[in-house]
Amino acid sequence: MRIQLFGRPVILVGERRFEHRSRKTMALLAYLAMRADEHVSRSHLAALLWCDSGEEQARTNLRQTLSQLRKLFRDSGRDPIMVPFDQVVLHSEGIEIDAQKLLTSQSDVSADELEKLPEFLEGFTVPAPEFENWMTSQRNKIRSRLSDLLKTAADHAFTEGKYVAAAESLSLALTIDPLQEAVHRSLMKTLHAQGRTDAALTQYEACRKILARELQVEPDAETRKLAAGIRAQRLASSSDAEPSDAFQRYPTSSPTLVFTMVRRLSGSGQDQPRQFKDAQSALSAALEQFRVADDPGSEILAIVPYTGQTSRDRSSAKAQIACAAAGTIVVHERIYDQFRHWSPFSFEPNDPGRDDQQTYRLVSEMPRHKLQVMPANASPEVNPMAEFSVAVLPLKDRSPNAGDFALGDVMAEEITHRLSRFRNLTVAAPSAGQAFRAQGFPIDDAQSRLGVNYLVDGNVFRSDDRLRVSLTLTDLRTNILVFSDHFDGSFELIFSHQGSLIDRISTSIFRNAEKAEVHRAIRAPTRDIGAYEWYLRGLASHRRAGISPENARQAFSYFSHAIDIDPDFARAYAWRICAVGWYAPEYFVDPGLREIHHALSIDEYDAEVQRIAGALHLYRGDYDDGIRHIEYAVELNPSDAYLLAASAVYWAYYGEPENGLKHIERAMMLDPFLPVWCVEDHGVVLYSMDAYAEAIESLQRLSFPTRRALSFIAASQIAIGELGKAKSAVNKIRLIERDYSFEQLMLTEYFRHKEVRTTLRNRLNQAGLT
Repeated sequence: MRIQLFGRPVILVGERRFEHRSRKTMALLAYLAMRADEHVSRSHLAALLWCDSGEEQARTNLRQTLSQLRKLFRDSGRDPIMVPFDQVVLHSEGIEIDAQKLLTSQSDVSADELEKLPEFLEGFTVPAPEFENWMTSQRNKIRSRLSDLLKTAADHAFTEGKYVAAAESLSLALTIDPLQEAVHRSLMKTLHAQGRTDAALTQYEACRKILARELQVEPDAETRKLAAGIRAQRLASSSDAEPSDAFQRYPTSSPTLVFTMVRRLSGSGQDQPRQFKDAQSALSAALEQFRVADDPGSEILAIVPYTGQTSRDRSSAKAQIACAAAGTIVVHERIYDQFRHWSPFSFEPNDPGRDDQQTYRLVSEMPRHKLQVMPANASPEVNPMAEFSVAVLPLKDRSPNAGDFALGDVMAEEITHRLSRFRNLTVAAPSAGQAFRAQGFPIDDAQSRLGVNYLVDGNVFRSDDRLRVSLTLTDLRTNILVFSDHFDGSFELIFSHQGSLIDRISTSIFRNAEKAEVHRAIRAPTRDIGAYEWYLRGLASHRRAGISPENARQAFSYFSHAIDIDPDFARAYAWRICAVGWYAPEYFVDPGLREIHHALSIDEYDAEVQRIAGALHLYRGDYDDGIRHIEYAVELNPSDAYLLAASAVYWAYYGEPENGLKHIERAMMLDPFLPVWCVEDHGVVLYSMDAYAEAIESLQRLSFPTRRALSFIAASQIAIGELGKAKSAVNKIRLIERDYSFEQLMLTEYFRHKEVRTTLRNRLNQAGLT
């Protein structure tokens, strides 16, 4: 015999269920079961269930209800209730009581079972205030116990290196109590251990927001320190591309030293080196040191390969420091060689030091270029299944009132609809996921039955006025969890802004699937790979074009291979134009215009082709045509955060920066991890609105401001009368590139109105940039 109290209370004997239609009878069963083997007074039970009745009437009601409960037990085959004197006791011998067992024993329930477990007396209500209070108290105890079990399971899984299982347990623990800051930290560590730094930082933001909203406090020092450490390492992995052969000649496992020297004006210096396992870790640590330093301008960091000979390494570092300006990170040429073709950083040659040793100074973190992949109708013929394809299963509704409204089905349909806007992604119809879920197929069958390579699954939970949505994205070819995230908030607020929530969810799913697909293409063999893979290789090279023109030329070659295989590949034409612009901008004048018109004739409904067409027209001074293409691109896919962000600055050039600000702020809401160039564009848009203080604040968020960012900082500071600070910003530009000029800046800033360009020139001239 079992007494089931998760969900509606019921007595189970084998497959038979025994219930009474009286809610008070079943409430009495639940209470006695949770206090099994205890003697409970009749007066206490009467007050518990009939507190609004007189004492005599309450006892009469109890007597009748107790009789009904004992008859229910006898119908099931046995009666474990005894009534000695004025007491009532339920003897538990031979009876399994699920909720009591969970609270009183070392349960071995798995995380998967816990996730499927209904809440204590879920969906069960009784018109008895005292009983409702008791039921709430029991639910809190059980939630706490469930949370403890999940945390224990997560600890074991993490110790064994089973990070996916650990993350699932911790995520479930947070759905029970999202205010557990220690659990947020554990989940951040687990996601980071998987190499998913973006997800770990997203989890930190979720923790910060919920603590601020519910408790009006900030995360504690331990949580902030953990986030800072993850953020520092994230800098080193902001590029998704694989290392080239040139990079692999210098194994990343070789130790690297960082020497710190305080500016010599202080009369003393510190040159005790810190050792790191590889150059990338050293650069990330150096960036983080500059970020938190009170006065980074007083330090010089020299990064050299470790030779094992202390005096030789120190001499090499001093040679670099001798020719470096204050506030600089300077690297040995062997370190630079590791990053020449592949890097999340960009460098400039430094003046040679002693013995003509060539060194390089770190200029900035490299912007991560927007990645897009091809329309599904151009997928390579070598694989009949659409490579970049996804199905969304109906979300499992864990709400207390699940069944009243198909919330999970509706959300899945909305996500599917928004994903279908990404023209390069093949999306299975909602009915496919619904049928797959309804027929109970195992997830292992999803690829063969649905014909897709990625699968979205998840849960939705509504409790009172709170709504929580958890999602996972799985690569079905490898059965690897690519992405998981949580979205939660007030149901009323989310309902009123449901379009924004669904857009953010859809963008997150698309971008993470896209990253996984790029990783797969880069690792693919280079022979006979089809238009799709050549296209992805082109994107991977194009995003590194800022490091070396040879990368842009290689991107041009890869895009050309894709076009040779599929002459109707519109997006490959558009991105090839962008690649050429890195080393031959004159291409934009005539050949580029013909090529973009050809791409539009192939597929005028591709949002990215329209965006690139708009940028090309604006560059040429065809402002009305350019902004018309930009508007249409956003209209084609308003869910694409990168597209919104990329279109924002064009509105500033056109003369309507307010539209640009609206676009980029929505993009930041949809994707909190937009690349560096979006931060720059945000500052340029604010400058164009005469919001100078806000522009400075935005642009100064860059840990290593670029020449462009420093130029607009200087112009903004002149506008608000801060001449000294403006000159300081221009001096920083000179440290990056001694001969940088206003004309170079205007190669990328094509404002429509002459007075805007003139004012910008005058301000920068005052600051010292001519």
